[in-house]
Amino acid sequence: MIKKSIVFAAFDEEYVATIEFKLAKLTEERASIEFITDAGCLEAFLERPKKIDVLILPYGIPLPHPEAFSKTSIYYLTEEEMDALIKAMDGEAGD
Repeated sequence: MIKKSIVFAAFDEEYVATIEFKLAKLTEERASIEFITDAGCLEAFLERPKKIDVLILPYGIPLPHPEAFSKTSIYYLTEEEMDALIKAMDGEAGD
């Protein structure tokens, strides 16, 4: 089976530390996941387009070359949505 490529960018290292293992465990056989926690690294990463199946970005981060990501599923998450993701992964999803 071909693994999907997922890139998850979030600039709160504590947040990433909380979900990194959980996301990697959930996707281990279906996808490879890369985490980017530095804005400069993300900018450099996005300047060099490559094949990415799923790109998860903090809300408000622009893509420098959107045409290079035309085949990528891009999700922008707010801080609240990221918090909800953590709760859902912990089995605490409410309301």
